[in-house]
Amino acid sequence: GPTNVLVLMADDLGWNGVSYHNPKMTTPALAKLAKEGVQLERFYGYPVCSPARSALLSGMMPRRFGVTGVVGPSQQGIPKGTATLASTLQKAGYTTSLIGKWHLGTNPGPLGYGFDHFYGFTGAEVDYFKHTNQRGQSDWWRDNKPVEEEGYTTTLFADEAIKQLKQRDPKKPFYLQVAFNAPHATLAAPKELTDKHKSDGLYNAVVDGLDQGIGRILAALDEQGLRENTLVIFFSDNGASRRMSANTPLKNGKDTVFEGGIRTPAIVRWPGKVAAGAALGTPTAHVDLFPTLLELSGAAKPRQVLDGESLLPLLLGKSSTLKR
Repeated sequence: GPTNVLVLMADDLGWNGVSYHNPKMTTPALAKLAKEGVQLERFYGYPVCSPARSALLSGMMPRRFGVTGVVGPSQQGIPKGTATLASTLQKAGYTTSLIGKWHLGTNPGPLGYGFDHFYGFTGAEVDYFKHTNQRGQSDWWRDNKPVEEEGYTTTLFADEAIKQLKQRDPKKPFYLQVAFNAPHATLAAPKELTDKHKSDGLYNAVVDGLDQGIGRILAALDEQGLRENTLVIFFSDNGASRRMSANTPLKNGKDTVFEGGIRTPAIVRWPGKVAAGAALGTPTAHVDLFPTLLELSGAAKPRQVLDGESLLPLLLGKSSTLKR
């Protein structure tokens, strides 16, 4: 049947946020995923959150529609009526779900752009425990309804992803996008993680929590017998803020167009199709994921111009270059 898609997106995780680039980090689940899949060693995002998320979902350079920075609540990160990765797969029979961060405005929110389900927050950042935005207002939603819940965001997002995998309609393929807020500011972690990382600090504790959440989701995928027929993509929206983590040997960090701001760790796992443990040095980007998943799913191509290019020939070893 059609291939399922699981997108695992970190927020502000830079080049050195993963243990396979930096042994000081605790990311065993991501290190294992890197061994099981292909590492995209030159994967590019944008300097900040909103354009990266726009590019992923629209397949277009977000400057085409004026998104070059952070989108505010009443603004639109993607023009109304634009086909998105979610709406295109939804039309092709996929169940589509966004768990975690949206940050593309609330007029409309995720359900207006092709997601069947939304669980998470709409703005730039959220308090890891209180689920409030920078102004102290609650920003926690299930579909279009505000909800009050206790718990650590990373854990709650992983819990929800696992629940959806278990309760899914087995007759339909799924597009599940889990957009964690970790390790975005303002950093916070449960006591067991802060205790464990007393000597190496809060950033490492938050990233360890992120990795544990990802590990739990991947374990649920295995328990549901979905590993073989699910394409897993992991990446970050942009590089790390240099206050949190140096992006060395890449220059500078978040909010800049230097490599440290826009080049992030990325992995694609598709068992039996994509070479395990390989590393690709071809430049790839967020805008390429829509065309890639379009080809993978056989969904009808939308009318808009897609700026990205399908990475399937590259991932399947049929080509070592892209046309661009």
